[in-house]
Formats: sequence, C-alpha cells, structure tokens
Amino acid sequence: MRKILEKFGGGESVLVEYNPLGHPEMFFYRALEYYLERSLPILVVDIMDTLHIFNEHLKLVGLHLPLEKITVVKEDGRIRLGNIIGEVSSKEEFSYHAARYSKIVKPFFMAHKDKTKVIFVLGVEKFIYPFQHDPRTLERYFETIERPLVAPENKLTFLFINRDAVNPRALKSMEADKSHVIEIDEDVKIVKVPEVIQ
Repeated sequence: MRKILEKFGGGESVLVEYNPLGHPEMFFYRALEYYLERSLPILVVDIMDTLHIFNEHLKLVGLHLPLEKITVVKEDGRIRLGNIIGEVSSKEEFSYHAARYSKIVKPFFMAHKDKTKVIFVLGVEKFIYPFQHDPRTLERYFETIERPLVAPENKLTFLFINRDAVNPRALKSMEADKSHVIEIDEDVKIVKVPEVIQ
C-alpha cells in the first residue's frame, strides 16, 4: 500500500474505483494513516454518510478511524463524524454548490497554506447518480465541480467511486481528468495512469 501512496504528490487527483466486493475502506484507512504519519492536514468530503459506512466496516475488523484528526465537509446524510466545518447539499445548483464549498474550506486551506493538503471525497457515485444519464448536466458537473479539483501543487485529492453504480460514460469522463486511477477488486489494487485508459 505504501508503495502505491508514494507515487502521488501535490497537484494530483486520484480516482479510487471499487466494486461491492472491494474494500475501499481499507485503502482509505491506510491512506489516512500514511498521511497523518507525515503530519499532513486531512479534509474529508462525506457524501451521504459514506464516511459512516466506511467507519462501520472498519469496526467489524477491529480498526478505528482517527475521527478527531479528520476535518469534514458534510454533503447530505444524517450521521455526523469527524470535525465538521460546514455542510453543502447535492441538491444545490452546481455553481452555488462550488461557491459554498469554497467558502467553507477556505479557512482550512489558509490554516495549512504551507503544507500539502490531502482531500478524500467519499461516495462520488451518490452525488452523480441522479444525473449520470443526462449528458448536458453531467458535462456541467465536470466543468463546475470536478475539473476545478485538479489544481494546486499543494493539494492531493482522492475521489472514491463505486464503479458498479455509475454508467460507463460517466466513469470514463472521470478517469480522463485524473492523474491516476486505482482499482480495488477484492484484494487486488492496480494503479493506472490516464495514458493507458481506453
């Protein structure tokens, strides 16, 4: 796992794809552990209680997330975990959503401006599910929400997505914009770079 994480640096965006047989919560846990050991600030975007689901799965194998060390932006859902600094809604218009999110996270970024910030976006498929078959809305989503994530040198972003819950076109669009793609199938983790994605 550490050899995979060593490949990533600031300014990169990594898509973590998994299926129901995979264990994305284990990758999330190990990545958190890795970056916290390096004293890097962590921000989790928790879409519709995915953080809670990951946490419950980890508890079943005797692992506990260091929730007191995690800064969280809550995106819908009811279960509040970690240090929540604000909430946004997937029902908001994309431009408003992006502006609201930026306002919420600005103090976090300012407080850690000299360090690489590690952002984990959990449950991406839940956000795009309602409009994944609408090409126009999907493109607006990528232009407004996704592509701006790929940016500063002092930011490393991991986006977790259940690939069985999104249509292939939406998944390909997500893969195309990321610097790396990781696939989690049961215990197999494969790193793909955009150049080899068909």
